[in-house]
Amino acid sequence: MTEQSGQMTDLSQFAGDWVLDGSRSSVSFRSSSLWGLVKVKGKFTGLHGEAHVDPSGSVRGQLVIDASTVNTGHKKRDRHLRSDDFFAVARYAEIVFELGGLEPGPDKYRLSGTLRVIGNSQPLELVAQVRDRDASGLSLHAQTSVDRSLWGVAFRKNGMVNMSTALEISARFDRQG
Repeated sequence: MTEQSGQMTDLSQFAGDWVLDGSRSSVSFRSSSLWGLVKVKGKFTGLHGEAHVDPSGSVRGQLVIDASTVNTGHKKRDRHLRSDDFFAVARYAEIVFELGGLEPGPDKYRLSGTLRVIGNSQPLELVAQVRDRDASGLSLHAQTSVDRSLWGVAFRKNGMVNMSTALEISARFDRQG
């Protein structure tokens, strides 16, 4: 086991099964519309997931977002986001991040996986910090920006909506057994 900058880089310390605590986790987003003049903020409130860390350090897991729980605080916009123009929730109820790898660093972890939105999958890497670690679990926090058109979410009314969307993920995982 090595320690760099006070952060353990040996993944065996995380060996076991983990379950996402949806009540203590969040996925929020920010985008701009109206030629960048209006900022749109929102979040998804329906989350679940799990992870498994093998003693050898291999990792697999998933974070599942109920796409119908998108909430920007504006009912008409939320209905539009649930429509076929954006998340097509009638056909694609879930947005799923499948974790395939985790690489420890001095004070952060690089998570690699695949993000599936409206049936389209693309690789996604996240840099996460461990926060609120205790005997029962830990919280991961990551921020990234994605070009939503890569996943087929490309609606633009008169060029008004920027394709770049900032994501912020706070995920609380509780150790099982």
